[in-house]
Amino acid sequence: MLKFCLIDDDEHFHDFFRHLLLCNHLTIDIDFYNSSETFLKVILTNYIHYHVLFLDIEMPFMDGISLSKELRKKKSDMIIIFLSHRSDMIINAFGLNIYKFIPKIEIESVLVNVIDEISDNLFSNKLLEFRVNDKNILLQSDQIISIEVISRKTWIISRCRPNICLNYLSLNNIYKQLDSSIFIFVNRSQIVNVKKIMKIIGTQIFMENDSILYTTPLKKNSVLNLYRKYTYK
Repeated sequence: MLKFCLIDDDEHFHDFFRHLLLCNHLTIDIDFYNSSETFLKVILTNYIHYHVLFLDIEMPFMDGISLSKELRKKKSDMIIIFLSHRSDMIINAFGLNIYKFIPKIEIESVLVNVIDEISDNLFSNKLLEFRVNDKNILLQSDQIISIEVISRKTWIISRCRPNICLNYLSLNNIYKQLDSSIFIFVNRSQIVNVKKIMKIIGTQIFMENDSILYTTPLKKNSVLNLYRKYTYK
């Protein structure tokens, strides 16, 4: 299930938002925060990942603009939707890669369509589920750069969040739930997302997180063919 959150210092708006969800029979997983600082503390301490963030622009201390800049610095891929009573505030969001701006006066009429639209977009980018420390972790395919065995443990390498340890889960079992049109074994201990490859020189694979992986002579052609197929779509 997709995970949403709302950050707004107005508790009355929290109640109104809950009311809209209830009235429109929207059963989404959503958390509520009354400040940017509390939200940051929670996600950095507990490694919680939200897919969609409804964010009030005007808040005391760290406002919505400042929070969105901080999230982009951390390479967060959260979908951010700005909310405000003032439509003129949207000019401050230019260049922040914001999904949408919704004046609060319009939230009642557009909320259902916005959530449906986002859900459709996210589920077209396949969601993968992994069991980690007795918790289910959801990741989009595009969030994964590579999956690697390091010191006998399996790790998911991602640029947008801390790397995830899957302990001793085998790469073969993981590969079964991956899309083989974009994921490929480059050697016995590494699977890469070809969409995250910057270039291939010989047996060297340069990834978007600046890492360099190595394929084997036997797998080189298969990796090159899949990379070219994706690149020249």
